[in-house]
Amino acid sequence: MKVENPAELVNELGRFLDWADSEGLRLLLNAGELADSLAIPEWTSFLIETVLPVLKAHRNHRVLLLTKGGVKHAEPLLKDELIHDVRRFFIVGFSVNPERIVERYERGTARSESRLRAAKMLQEKGFTVRIRIDPIIPVSGWRVDYAILIRRIFIDYGLKPERITIGSLRGLRKTLNFARENDWKEYFWRGEKTRWGLKIERDLRAEIYIFVVKKIREAGYSGPIALCKETLDMWERLVGLNLLCHPGTSGIWENMRCNCKF
Repeated sequence: MKVENPAELVNELGRFLDWADSEGLRLLLNAGELADSLAIPEWTSFLIETVLPVLKAHRNHRVLLLTKGGVKHAEPLLKDELIHDVRRFFIVGFSVNPERIVERYERGTARSESRLRAAKMLQEKGFTVRIRIDPIIPVSGWRVDYAILIRRIFIDYGLKPERITIGSLRGLRKTLNFARENDWKEYFWRGEKTRWGLKIERDLRAEIYIFVVKKIREAGYSGPIALCKETLDMWERLVGLNLLCHPGTSGIWENMRCNCKF
């Protein structure tokens, strides 16, 4: 792994957090929106060791690590000499899906069971863990698949995530145009165009979310649940069923406790 100028990274991050402190802001820096935060263990170790001194000098801020990784990918977070500070300044969000969907649509990522084992391992070490069930794909028999996944999360593994975010399959223009495989596009039949790309048909999305939220609550989870990159009318539909709280003021969304917010 080659890093051109780590000192420049440190300086830029320090200046940015100086500004945030001067404005009275408390930031969650997302390291996993465009790439898997834990995909390459050597990079994870470099990131942690590089930014920890900056975070320790700006103690109100955190870094979010979002991953489809498993046990081996989480190991760099558990180094004895760093673990106290790592679990203080880093939040780990695991994106999970049923094994059948992982095998078909998330090839090259960790198996579902390994992700859940990694989440359990970090939870037991005192880390703040979040769960993201996303993207939900309505394959034939999806209700059984996601019911089993939710049981595995809460009953079999006893996970207690700080929060849960759920989302459905999204098709961005470039992905739709350049993806090598096309069978997944069938799920956008009569789909809805949104600012986050093409989405599964509206009523089916609502059916998915209602089913998943109810299963999560039946499993005993009482923490916050949010939708990922969803339309306001979809939020309000679930709010009307008393399944979610209203996300808040447009553009501020002060009540939305999703994966990527503090």
